[in-house]
Amino acid sequence: MQEKPDKIKPALFGGLTIAIISTVPVINFINCFCCAGVILGGLLSVHFYNKSLAELADIELTYADGITLGLMSGAIGAVIGTLFSSVIGTNIQQSIQKMMEYSSDLPPEFEEALDMLGQHQEGFALIALGLMMSLIINCIFGMLGGILGVSLFTRKKVG
Repeated sequence: MQEKPDKIKPALFGGLTIAIISTVPVINFINCFCCAGVILGGLLSVHFYNKSLAELADIELTYADGITLGLMSGAIGAVIGTLFSSVIGTNIQQSIQKMMEYSSDLPPEFEEALDMLGQHQEGFALIALGLMMSLIINCIFGMLGGILGVSLFTRKKVG
């Protein structure tokens, strides 16, 4: 009996999909629909894994594979998404500080609002809490996407 293919590459692709959908502004609204972006990442990881299984005749895609791929892509997506969010947050904070330096004729209310946004610093504890919440949510919905992927991509045996 042949060995099953490695699950790392499909899970990385699914995790990267989850991270991009979760952190890119405007695209991240997809997750407002029952975490559809996270489910899509788990589903895509199963799709690519199933493509690698197609080359092997005697190995079938199982629900255990879907659950494993969904969990892996959810965890990878949470870590990469947290890194993306931290970088984006730092860049926004620097942009706000530069805007405050170069603008002299802003209304006082706007300056106060920008000052408040610029002072908001994400500490390590806040980033760690965000990572933990993302891990929980992404793993649950990634697993659902993996199960859905197995349901969609397995062929029913006739007879």
